[in-house]
Amino acid sequence: MKLLRNPNFIAGLVILLLAVGAGIFFNHLISEYPEWSSMYKLLKEVRTPVVGMLLLLGFWFIWMSIRDNKKYDWIVVLLFLAAFVVFTALFIISLI
Repeated sequence: MKLLRNPNFIAGLVILLLAVGAGIFFNHLISEYPEWSSMYKLLKEVRTPVVGMLLLLGFWFIWMSIRDNKKYDWIVVLLFLAAFVVFTALFIISLI
């Protein structure tokens, strides 16, 4: 129960719920456009990086709240930044 009072844990849960909502919202928007539309293609390409980054951010906040030993938290930050770079590169490549 102590974990539920941790602000990082609450922020992580809120961000994970936001990721689920963003995924549902993107699916709803995608269904509104015909398959040949450029907006349809753009939304399909943007959905994965946006939802992926929200999921990573949410899990990172939860990880920071669960860890008692803060010695290795910089590794998590580096992994998060690496994932951000990969998602950004994939997004830019998908636009070309």
